[in-house]
Amino acid sequence: MVPCPALLSLGGSRAVGFKIATACSKHAQALHPRIDARPRYPARLWLGSEPEQEYRRAMEPAGRFASASRAAIHRRVTEAAGLKEAGVAESHHNLARRETKLPEG
Repeated sequence: MVPCPALLSLGGSRAVGFKIATACSKHAQALHPRIDARPRYPARLWLGSEPEQEYRRAMEPAGRFASASRAAIHRRVTEAAGLKEAGVAESHHNLARRETKLPEG
């Protein structure tokens, strides 16, 4: 078997996603103060609400920026090394998760 080099990189939105999530979480905590605040960055934005839609509109460009940043890193490294890209797999961590169970209260 011929060894196949792999390039792994971690690149993000340069803290833009974190800042958006933090600001939106603080706003959501103010909107819903009775919901348990123990999780560090709870979202508490109800699906379809204006704050939830605003959050998604803000996070989508941050995600695209992070993806483009990783692509640029890989392109520059593979060109410098004289390699050809065989494939790409991305794993995004800045995802908004839709809960199926509503919290009590």
